[in-house]
Amino acid sequence: MGAETKDQLIDAAIRTIDEHGEAALRIREVSEEVGVAYTSVYHFFGSREGLVEAAQFERYRRDLAEPLERFRATMGTITSKAEFRDAVTTMLTWVFTIDRAPNRLDRTSALGSALGRPDLADRFAELHEEHISDLAAVMREPQLRGWVRPELDLRMVSGWYMGVVLGRIIIEFGGERPEHDAWNDIATNAVLSTLLTPDD
Repeated sequence: MGAETKDQLIDAAIRTIDEHGEAALRIREVSEEVGVAYTSVYHFFGSREGLVEAAQFERYRRDLAEPLERFRATMGTITSKAEFRDAVTTMLTWVFTIDRAPNRLDRTSALGSALGRPDLADRFAELHEEHISDLAAVMREPQLRGWVRPELDLRMVSGWYMGVVLGRIIIEFGGERPEHDAWNDIATNAVLSTLLTPDD
């Protein structure tokens, strides 16, 4: 019994939270799903609350990681400002799609779960700092190449961008609507206008 069991318990807890909400999480049900004694939860997490916090943190962390990794991989192939613009546009089109609305809702739910949980809030703050720094590092090379405005504080741009993405949830309640395309266009133009150096 080790890291693999711990990860399996977190995965099972995440599935429960995603499907039924945090209140539905039961230690015995999670441990039975994984096939371990319920005391394993106490061994790894100390309590049900510890498992909930670990699951909320991990579901949030995973959702942040996927777009960053996609963007990082794409940036490794870019050789011109035009390609950079196209890559950012393509990335935003994917990020803003209605198919990712559940991810944004999960992220918002996880953040909300930190209310009244100062330790979890601190972990989220540390994760945000790490993610902002990682995203800024990905944009550093395009900035050095003169494609991104030289005066920009890339860390602050990264934090602002995270807010733009998460902010799309405001228009997503009630499902997809035709005007969502207008939001996507506004947000994409805002990101491109903020990032890109003026054309000569």
